[in-house]
Amino acid sequence: MCFAFSILFNLAGFSIAIGAFIAGITLGNLPYHFEILGRIKPLRDFFLTLFFVSLGMQLTLEGLTDILPFLFMILFVVIGLKPLLTMIIISLFGYKKRTAFMTGLYSSQISEFGLILVSQGLLIGHISQNIFNLAILLAIISITFTSYITEYSNKLFSRFSSELTLFEHLGEPFAPKRKIFKHTTNDILLCGCNRIGGNILTKLKERKMIPLVIDYNPSVIKRLEEQHIPCIYGDIANEEVINQINFKKIRLLISTTKDKESELDLIKKVKIINPACTLILTADTIADALALYEHGAHYVILPMHLSGHHIS
Repeated sequence: MCFAFSILFNLAGFSIAIGAFIAGITLGNLPYHFEILGRIKPLRDFFLTLFFVSLGMQLTLEGLTDILPFLFMILFVVIGLKPLLTMIIISLFGYKKRTAFMTGLYSSQISEFGLILVSQGLLIGHISQNIFNLAILLAIISITFTSYITEYSNKLFSRFSSELTLFEHLGEPFAPKRKIFKHTTNDILLCGCNRIGGNILTKLKERKMIPLVIDYNPSVIKRLEEQHIPCIYGDIANEEVINQINFKKIRLLISTTKDKESELDLIKKVKIINPACTLILTADTIADALALYEHGAHYVILPMHLSGHHIS
């Protein structure tokens, strides 16, 4: 597939790299793509290493001072303007500020495919060495920057959460209408209803125990409304959403969000209002689970461990 597409695109006047890329897209849409990916992983990693080494070898520091103004300008576009535009677009699709912020944060770099285009442009003489150097430096800085901010994404969101409310108002005309349910029978609160939460909801319905569901995925909310399940569109980490819930009537709270900071804040809030409420939370790691137990969780779901036990 790789050679066939490369030859065809080369005969058509395109780059062989573009042909190989289209071959990958074609294979990626086959039902066997996971098996193919597993078999070629060592080969992929080997050539990926060579690709970045070859890019580094072509980088020259001559004329660096001439391109510095342009470097700072494009860095502003990639690290500042691009995430902002991404956040606006995600908000207009009806998603909450947390989803928009995280998506924008992770997009603040240039892609590896962009480096392929730049290297091809240099090879055929369409761009100068200075422009190529500019692109390589931009990749190094933006990818390094994204790696660090991804590590502290939750803390950054908590710090700027109030300022990000503007994006929620921006997407309100396109978001599902919020519904506030005040049925006294909804003494169970389920936060997150995709995958784990969906299975929990099924079991609760079998026992005629209908919970109030909170989820920030518009598709999930639409499905729940069709099933006439009481639901609120929003993020449990959002203070406005928390303020809409009467925690005094909640007997059991189940959260499948796996966001440690949000769940710790939730424990603190519930313990003050309703100390008798049973808290079932979710964590990715044992360390996070222990932290939740220390702060008052009654049971912590560890999906990876539970699935291993269940399968064995």
